[in-house]
Amino acid sequence: MGDREGWADRPPIERETSITREVRLSRELPRPPARGDDKRGRRRAGYTQLATVLLAAAALVISVVVLLLTLRDEQTPSADGPIDIATQAETAEAADLDDADSDGGDTVDELEPASPTDAPVDGPWVRATLVGRDFMLDGVVPTTSLAGDLLQSAETAYSPFVRSTLTVDEQLEEVEWLAAGADAIVLLPLISDGSLLIAEGRIELTGRSPSADRVDRLTGALAQLTGLPVEVGDMEITGLAAPDLLLDGEDGRVVLSGRLPSEEIRRSIVSGAIAAYGQTSVTDQITVDPGVFTSLWMFTGDQLLQAMSAFPDYELKIVGSSFSGFINGGVTFETGSAEFSGNYAQVLDVGVAVLTRDQSLQLVIEGHTDGIGPDDVNLDLSQRRAEAVLDYFVDNGIAPERLTAIGKGETEPVAPNDTPEGQARNRRIVYRLTSSL
Repeated sequence: MGDREGWADRPPIERETSITREVRLSRELPRPPARGDDKRGRRRAGYTQLATVLLAAAALVISVVVLLLTLRDEQTPSADGPIDIATQAETAEAADLDDADSDGGDTVDELEPASPTDAPVDGPWVRATLVGRDFMLDGVVPTTSLAGDLLQSAETAYSPFVRSTLTVDEQLEEVEWLAAGADAIVLLPLISDGSLLIAEGRIELTGRSPSADRVDRLTGALAQLTGLPVEVGDMEITGLAAPDLLLDGEDGRVVLSGRLPSEEIRRSIVSGAIAAYGQTSVTDQITVDPGVFTSLWMFTGDQLLQAMSAFPDYELKIVGSSFSGFINGGVTFETGSAEFSGNYAQVLDVGVAVLTRDQSLQLVIEGHTDGIGPDDVNLDLSQRRAEAVLDYFVDNGIAPERLTAIGKGETEPVAPNDTPEGQARNRRIVYRLTSSL
């Protein structure tokens, strides 16, 4: 720890500040920006391609309701103090978050974020703390632009479980090393609970993790992404095993199986499946095992199931915080055409949301045709269909290097080609997800 020991014990820092203004977060949020509108998003996507770790956020990963951030000014600037940037969580919501793991799991109650007045250093700093599903962002930064970047990253990765007491002090000197914080704070779900402090050109990591390997992966990713030295403080290694969940959906029914850490989490996911499919269309084979760790994605599994019910056939497997599987159908085409038919936007926007939320995911898009027409024509047509979906994702902000389009032609039918109904089912897209985690 060196000269950083005792940070948390230092008294609050007194300083004069220049303006006071509160900036609220809007929960009525737009979908992801189009390509070219978000340089930082493209930079993060590029980092994903380095095959590093990250964004287990799977976490929230797959909670498919993407809540991006919109900042709006609420008051006129004055000259009395720091700008206060905070999420406007209702009291009832905050109480609900506090009870999130009352049933078990591996939440660490002692990992509570410090008060924003307990500044660990005399200068700009940012601290991100993840406990169970509850994410807390605090710190003092020199510009509203940087604060906006930090809050947008937090909302994209952790919404709706974000609370913030981040403030802006425009008397602070702008420092280049703090800009990487917006990308760094989304990596915490790689361990189960923890706190990441960025200050004085360094990063300190504390908390607990299922294994030393996950700590090494996180520190290596942080160092590569930010270029800053990373030090590990108090870190408990729990030795807990990886949880797993398999979602197998077909023809309006879903089978749930795997191991989850608490009865509360199991009930939440099963309830989400029942809400999406109906009581009689859900088979629950999940077991509760307190020997597996809690991961952030579990707290939005109900939202995932609601979104996945739009697809006729899929299989998603989550192990630890890594996702894989396939999704069949959801987008159809007219005969001989690469133009979408039906309510394609609803389905494709689910894919955009999943890929935006979890930057570790890679997607292979397979195009398929019916059996009408020459083989070579169908192969070319299927490639154009796959590329049409790829273009939709790219136009909605997904980095093209995360996507692969493959034409399969008529070689893998899912229905007989001797009826118009069977032919329509064969004119389809299949999505295959993998994770770099």
